[in-house]
Amino acid sequence: MEDNLHAVVNVGEESRTTEMTKDIESLGQDVESVKKEVEFAEVAVGYLRARKNLGVALVLTIINVALSAFGSSLNFPFSVFVPDLLVGLGKASNTYGVYCYGASAVVMVLFGMCWLFCVVRPWWMVCALVLFVLDTVAMGGLTILCMNGNVDLGMSVLINAVFHIWVLYYLVKGVGAGFKLRRLLGERMALEAQSTPSVTKEYGASDKDVRP
Repeated sequence: MEDNLHAVVNVGEESRTTEMTKDIESLGQDVESVKKEVEFAEVAVGYLRARKNLGVALVLTIINVALSAFGSSLNFPFSVFVPDLLVGLGKASNTYGVYCYGASAVVMVLFGMCWLFCVVRPWWMVCALVLFVLDTVAMGGLTILCMNGNVDLGMSVLINAVFHIWVLYYLVKGVGAGFKLRRLLGERMALEAQSTPSVTKEYGASDKDVRP
């Protein structure tokens, strides 16, 4: 009789230990899942911030080009440099004016496509970064030529440089965030695919029953 009682007690203790172990493992999985969700949200916010900065620069570039085309001296620094430069060259040239205006429009369209499609593919953010690096190089090269020619550019050079560095910083972060976001999405889909069989088994459904 006493042996039977000890056996029952041992079985009960083993059962409770097993349940506690399962609860601890489940809690650990929940904590890990929360960490991944937080990481995913932080990366997504960084990517959207880069896209927002690109969008603001594009809008201000369009405004600058329109103001320059109508002869206004007002210019916003937080913008792409080359389109405004091409419009200025187009106004100064009667022969190649149309081509300069067309080239300016093409550059803005390219940036617009990068802003629009980077939501779907991170490679468009890479394209935006490459375009903005080329724009920065063009601005820096022209600035050096003007300085060598003793042309006083005032504080506008420093302001434009600061804002270009600002946009480049966020675009670089956006490129990294875009590919990290893609990896995290792949991991999430893999975990969901692994959890589907266990859910199916728990509720007694077959794979065929859960297929759409």
